[in-house]
Amino acid sequence: MKYLMHGLIIILSFLFIVSCATQPKSGEESEKEQASVSLDAEEKKELKEKQDKLGGSYAQLRRFYTAKRYRELFDEASKILAKDENDLRALSALGLYHMDKGEFGAARIFFDKALLKHPNESGIYNNIGVIQIQEGRLESALVTFRKAYEIQRNNPVVQANLGSIYVKYMDYVEAEPLVEDAYSRLSSNDIVANNYAIVLRTQGQYDDAAKIYEKALSRDSRNISTNLNYAILLVEYMKKYDKARQLVNKIEFLNPRDKYVLAKIKDLQRKVSAAK
Repeated sequence: MKYLMHGLIIILSFLFIVSCATQPKSGEESEKEQASVSLDAEEKKELKEKQDKLGGSYAQLRRFYTAKRYRELFDEASKILAKDENDLRALSALGLYHMDKGEFGAARIFFDKALLKHPNESGIYNNIGVIQIQEGRLESALVTFRKAYEIQRNNPVVQANLGSIYVKYMDYVEAEPLVEDAYSRLSSNDIVANNYAIVLRTQGQYDDAAKIYEKALSRDSRNISTNLNYAILLVEYMKKYDKARQLVNKIEFLNPRDKYVLAKIKDLQRKVSAAK
């Protein structure tokens, strides 16, 4: 069994702006139709002006969230909602604002409201699934991530999170295509990399799994999950005890607090010592 990752991946729904366009008519038109086209053009202009203005507000949301300027994020989102209480990006922004503060109940209020008017937003379901994980509701999260996946099967974040749940349940048959696809586009994410390496390990592809861990550690050598999962691979499957001993010593130096990690370190140390 792997070390359970404590972080999943959220989707920043408000970072993406949906643009609308009206297709021009072709062929001859009556005067009535021409008048209608003229009116459509005026409406289109007003819509574009509104979108340009909103685009600036969405860009502000993105900047404030990235910089963790939460008060300004909250104020900007509130301004947008004062004009349109169902604005997807603003509701998502406030949901993420409360998620970051650990206020999961408040976050759900905004995500649930967003779903009332935007029921096919995969990213909202994904973020609700992340909240359910944080609350320890693994089975509920599985259902929610499945819903997100049904809506948008090619979303690598949804694939990664749903794959993580299957890996946790040790259902590697279901996990394999999800984590493989997610890794092809999110290879720099440590959670995705760990899950993909674990699936490779279950298939007996130990060398390939080791390469995934080495690549991940080249980015973040202090990642406890990666170091521990790599050490498990080396001790329990590849029997490379010298390298494993180095990793175990490094994990101890990183001073982990998780009870599972501490117990697993002792287990690995025992196995390494017995192999001398």
